[in-house]
Parts: sequence; structure tokens; C-alpha cells
Amino acid sequence: MKTEPEAINREHPYNLQKAVRQFERGYLLNILQLSNGNKAKASEVLGIRIKMLERKMLKYRIII
Repeated sequence: MKTEPEAINREHPYNLQKAVRQFERGYLLNILQLSNGNKAKASEVLGIRIKMLERKMLKYRIII
């Protein structure tokens, strides 16, 4: 098993970071849909502040 940096493929289909990003984006979209786009309600359900939700929406290019 190689441990050199070039042996690590960041675009591998089983990349954990990519999977986490996909999950988080989908989860945010679902909660926003359930809250009818109400960011205050969505942030309450998610247990985060509205500013954090807005940052995540920018990160994942979510527009409501």
C-alpha cells in the first residue's frame, strides 16, 4: 500500500470529504424545503445560527 501524497486521489469516488459535502448540501436542501424556505425555522431545526446557515448556503450555492 502506497502512503506517498501522490497515491492519495482526492477525486476518488469514495472520497469521504466529497461524500460529506454531498450529504450536507442535500440535508440543508431538505430542511429548507420542509421549512418552506424560512431560514429562521430551518436554522432552529438544524441547531445552528442563521448566519451559519447562510454561510453554508453560500458554500453550497443554495438559493431560495
